[in-house]
Amino acid sequence: NFPPNAKGILWFVEKVMPKLKNCHLTIVGKGMEEYRNQIENDKITVVGTVDNTSEYYYKADAMVMPIFWGDGMKLKTAEAMMYGKMIFATTEALVGYDIEKVTHIYTCNNENEFEGKINQVIDSKKYTKFYEDVRDNFLAHYETKQLESEFQKFMKGISWLDNLKLRVSYGEPGQQDINNNYGYMPVY
Repeated sequence: NFPPNAKGILWFVEKVMPKLKNCHLTIVGKGMEEYRNQIENDKITVVGTVDNTSEYYYKADAMVMPIFWGDGMKLKTAEAMMYGKMIFATTEALVGYDIEKVTHIYTCNNENEFEGKINQVIDSKKYTKFYEDVRDNFLAHYETKQLESEFQKFMKGISWLDNLKLRVSYGEPGQQDINNNYGYMPVY
């Protein structure tokens, strides 16, 4: 239960879930089962730790990512995009992702934004389990082969790398059996 994820989902359960209509939340994540007795009810199921998240992604209509602090790009955001899921997420959960032209990824930074956008989608009854715009964005920007291709293009543009020499060695230096009793260091 990584603190930003756990705190975020507990906040969501307390502040947002009571305001959502016809909505069921399934919580999947390492260590989340420790919160089962505290938060599970008829609108919330806590699964907790699983070996494979695929079945939960396939079953979900959308993903919520109420992450308010952390560092770097969030892997779960990329996973949700890979599965073509509608996403409701904080700015922090979307850091580093180019989502400007993606229709089915919604930025929500407070309880009113989460409630408003999720209820709007529920009221529209126009939702599905797969969104091509989300998946296409993942494939165009974040899929491994695409990243590799972009990296290779970048590297070809750096001419000084053609002359770069790397020297690497492997083995034991021969001093590994010398004890740590150095005369200049006090021994305790």
